[in-house]
Amino acid sequence: MKIPSVVKCICVCAAVTFAPSVWAAPTEIYVVDVPRVLQESVPGKALRKNLEAETKKREARLQKDKLELQKMREDLGKQSGVLSNEALLEKQRSFERREKEFARKLQDEREDLGKYNGEQLGKLVKEIDVVVKELAKQQGYPLVIEKDQRIVLYVDDQFDITEQVIEAVNKRKIGI
Repeated sequence: MKIPSVVKCICVCAAVTFAPSVWAAPTEIYVVDVPRVLQESVPGKALRKNLEAETKKREARLQKDKLELQKMREDLGKQSGVLSNEALLEKQRSFERREKEFARKLQDEREDLGKYNGEQLGKLVKEIDVVVKELAKQQGYPLVIEKDQRIVLYVDDQFDITEQVIEAVNKRKIGI
């Protein structure tokens, strides 16, 4: 059975007329460039400075072990002509053992530093989220999303609240 085109037209008109999304007012969407907030805000700069200091501290500890390994290698090279084969093999094994220990220690330090960096960055991002929510409520912004080039291809400057967020984050006492 074929439905008359008049009935189809009435159904389409009724759906369009009574569909609330068609008649809803457009919602303004605001964006925040979180990486820029991390880069330019006072707490973001302080976090970077702290992370750089922590990295240098850990590198200094590892440098001592690296120098010891280099000295062992040089000593092994100097002693290779003087030592018996058995003694030389024992020193080589000892050196290789220390080298593996150093490699493990280096890997552990990198993992720990990455974890530490992630934790500190996560704390600051949570604080930024709180600031964005407070700002959105105060200013009456109905929707705020992160400015991500994979999602947001273009946004007019009037809808980019990154500058306001940076100012609000700078005013807030955030312990880093």
